Amino acid sequence: MNSQTHKVENKFKYLTYGAFVFFIAAFILTVYILMFPDSEKNNTQIIATLMISSTFGLITYFSFKTILSFKKYDISLDDDGIWCSYQSKSIGLIKWSEIKKFKEYQYFQKIQLLNRKNEKLIDIHYQLGNFSDLKNKLVDNIATNFKNAEPFTLYAPLTFHLFWLGGTIAWPYLLYQTFALEMNVLYAIPPFFCTLVFIFVYTKSIIKISFDENKAKSFTFFKKQYYLYDKIQEVKIQEDSEDGSRFMMLLVVMNNGDGFKLPKLSSNVLETYFKLTALINKNKPNTVEND
Repeated sequence: MNSQTHKVENKFKYLTYGAFVFFIAAFILTVYILMFPDSEKNNTQIIATLMISSTFGLITYFSFKTILSFKKYDISLDDDGIWCSYQSKSIGLIKWSEIKKFKEYQYFQKIQLLNRKNEKLIDIHYQLGNFSDLKNKLVDNIATNFKNAEPFTLYAPLTFHLFWLGGTIAWPYLLYQTFALEMNVLYAIPPFFCTLVFIFVYTKSIIKISFDENKAKSFTFFKKQYYLYDKIQEVKIQEDSEDGSRFMMLLVVMNNGDGFKLPKLSSNVLETYFKLTALINKNKPNTVEND
């Protein structure tokens, strides 16, 4: 493989420049309002304006910091390994064999490659051009590092339960307050539908997936389903974009053509991909069953 370089996409740069201009203008405006108010403000209004101004200031700072870091985002790679493009290969080369673990940062739109000691090797940002090709090259070159895998189990994180369980409690309570106590049908409609949505999503979502020697087993609150490895045709890493952000997810394709997406739960996409692929290659039984 000849040396390849992946640079930050121009559209992401333009979005960041635009965001920086917008938020610095908003920050200046809120500071001006604080310093030269049109009328006398009470303490609550002053505190609210100060909080808004601080938020705009922080976003402006991080936007500016991102702009300054663009040159450090660029990645180069070849058959020997991967390195940051602003460094020479002789100085910054990370051999493919060194990459043993990963950390995903969805909010910061990057994945961090680590060595066996959990030390950071390099960041790969989702905003790099031709990201799909970069991801495929990365997977192909480090697949040999993850040939062996033991059975493992993933659980939905605590934040997931807090959010959806909290909603299934809070919205019915609001519905009770607006309808049963105040008999206000109009105001009861939104909490009624939100109650249905939260209960439906929480009870239907996968909260646990166990991967044993011959099958994957997913659990919701009311359903348990098995996927035998010999019925799995392929496991693919797919990317999806939403509001300028990129998401990676695992797609499992069955022999009959059906497919389903695996939730991240308590792991990350690359780690789960390599573990599951190793288990599938290791043992493939014969039948599929559902509970």
